[in-house]
Amino acid sequence: MSIVRAVRVPILAFDANSVSLRSARKSIEQVISISDLSGSNGKAGANGKHGTPGRDGSFGDNGQDGHDGTDGSDGGPGEHGMDSKNALILLHGTLEDFNIQVKIVRTLNFPSTYGSHVDWDNIIYVRKVNYNFPLAKSQGIVLIEAIGGDGGNGGQGGDGGNGGAGGKGGIGHDGLSGFNAYSLGAPGRHGKNGGDKGNGGAGGSGSRRHDGSSGFNAYSFRAPGRDGGDEGNIENGDDGGDGGNGGNGGNGGDGGKGGNAGKGGHIQIISADPQLFTLIEIDCQAGRKGNGGAAGKGGCFGSGGSGGLGGCGGWGWNAEPIGLPGKDGKYGSCGVNGHPGSDGSDGCAASDGSVEYVVIDANNHILRIGPDKYHTSVVGYTITDDNEDGIYEPNSNFFVTNVKWINNGAMILPAGAILSFRSTEYISTDANHGILLQGASVGTILHSSNRFKCHMNSMRAISLNQPYIQHVQLTSQIHLLNH
Repeated sequence: MSIVRAVRVPILAFDANSVSLRSARKSIEQVISISDLSGSNGKAGANGKHGTPGRDGSFGDNGQDGHDGTDGSDGGPGEHGMDSKNALILLHGTLEDFNIQVKIVRTLNFPSTYGSHVDWDNIIYVRKVNYNFPLAKSQGIVLIEAIGGDGGNGGQGGDGGNGGAGGKGGIGHDGLSGFNAYSLGAPGRHGKNGGDKGNGGAGGSGSRRHDGSSGFNAYSFRAPGRDGGDEGNIENGDDGGDGGNGGNGGNGGDGGKGGNAGKGGHIQIISADPQLFTLIEIDCQAGRKGNGGAAGKGGCFGSGGSGGLGGCGGWGWNAEPIGLPGKDGKYGSCGVNGHPGSDGSDGCAASDGSVEYVVIDANNHILRIGPDKYHTSVVGYTITDDNEDGIYEPNSNFFVTNVKWINNGAMILPAGAILSFRSTEYISTDANHGILLQGASVGTILHSSNRFKCHMNSMRAISLNQPYIQHVQLTSQIHLLNH
């Protein structure tokens, strides 16, 4: 019993980004870079200075207002990434001596129509470089990098300074206390003798401000003189000073704008031997645009100063408070928080470059042009065990037949590609057993009538009284020049 395997034909895209991403999956032996520089990041903005606090008020005076924090400065813009250089690349040689000639040009004015003549020697260039790589002992490729420079990120905006705190209000003066004048008043005079019916009155007690009045002559009774009153100079306490207002926080600086990305380079690869295309890959993506800088934070408000305490009232002669205390000062108002800055805008994206593969004849006339080279995929095959009982046992052979494959690239596959199956952990194949393929046009599914012999390896451990089941993977490959 045979097993038939079939898969959908992989659909490949041939835009510059897709071509560049495929290059990342290859083993790289050498890199030739004509990429340009990335932009530097913008400088961060300076933070604002904090406001100085207000001075405290002296006795009874208001506290001074706190000073405002200063604004943070804006972040600097990121530098723009540079556009990659453009190049014409001519391929010569063999695996033992792979020659790459690179001519860096300002613009591509190369004729890219069928039948046009390539006058390589008279191409105007900015710089010319020649490389030779021995790749016979390597399965790696040469990567041409023509990547645009990244835009620099914008600098972060500076934070606003904090507002200064308001000064404290001054304490109110205490009121003057009254003084004891008990001994200062002159005693009252004794009254004169009364008439026949009464005696003179007693002298009045001394007053702080007035002498006691003399007794008067009462005909029928004695009237006492007035005692001196407690009428000293007593004052109320002064009010405390109000606290100063807090300063406002400074505004945050704006973030710097990100730098623009650099464009990817435009590359043309030219060769009279299209097999050499398999030894080279191109990465011509645009650079990354720079991110805008983050906004600076607004400064915090300054707190209002506390009001001063009111003064105490004056005291009487008998140590009792008689004067009223002063009112406490009011708290100062708090300042306002600073506003945050705005985030910087991102830089502008750039376009990817382009790739063009050109096949020329011996007289340097263009034969074929494509946005990518050839690619091959195996899309179906049949597996049959050696005794055709449908059981694939360890330490037995099986065969792969009716292999179907396709050139799903963008250019004709040259003759000379080799189809084979790899050895894996569970399957052994003959490394020298490969089938030489003919050339293939784009999109044509071809059939190979050859039979590939494979061996199922012995199992490492024996399962007692249980069937042995192991999933295995059969891996095909089609390569040119051992790559």
